[in-house]
Amino acid sequence: MNRLAFLSRGFRPFFLGASVFAIVTMSLWLIVYHHGFRPELDGLSIFQWHAHEMLFGYAMAVIAGFLLTAAANWTDQETARGGWLAAIFALWLLARVLMADGTAYLLYAAAADLAFMVSLTIAVARPIFRVRQKRQAMVLVLMILLTAANLLF
Repeated sequence: MNRLAFLSRGFRPFFLGASVFAIVTMSLWLIVYHHGFRPELDGLSIFQWHAHEMLFGYAMAVIAGFLLTAAANWTDQETARGGWLAAIFALWLLARVLMADGTAYLLYAAAADLAFMVSLTIAVARPIFRVRQKRQAMVLVLMILLTAANLLF
C-alpha cells in the first residue's frame, strides 16, 4: 500500500481526525460532568470552549473532508493532496491542540484555526474557479461566512 494514500484524498485525514477528536472531547466532557473537572480557560467558559470545538473543531473537520473530496469530484480537478493536504490538516490539528491548553495559547489557536479555514477555502475554491462552476459558488460563500463566524468568536 502506498504510504501517501492517506494524503491522497481529503476525507482520509479529516474523517479520521474528526473521529479521534470526537472520542477525546466526549471523554473530556464526561470528566467535566461526572468529576467536576474545570480546566483553566483564559476568557472562555467551559461551555463556550465546548461550543467552539464542536462547531469549528469537529464539524469543520467533517466539512473539510467532505468538501475536499466533493470539490474534486464536482470539478474533476485536484483540491489538495500530499504536502498541501498535510499542511491544511496540520493547521486544524494545531488549533485543536492549542485550544486544549486554553490559557497561554488561545490567540495562537485562533490564528491556526483561521489559517486552516482560509487554506481550506482556497483549496476548495481553486478547482471551482478553474472550471468555472458557478453553481458551487454558494459553498464558497458559506465557507467565507463560517470563517467570519470563527473570527468573531
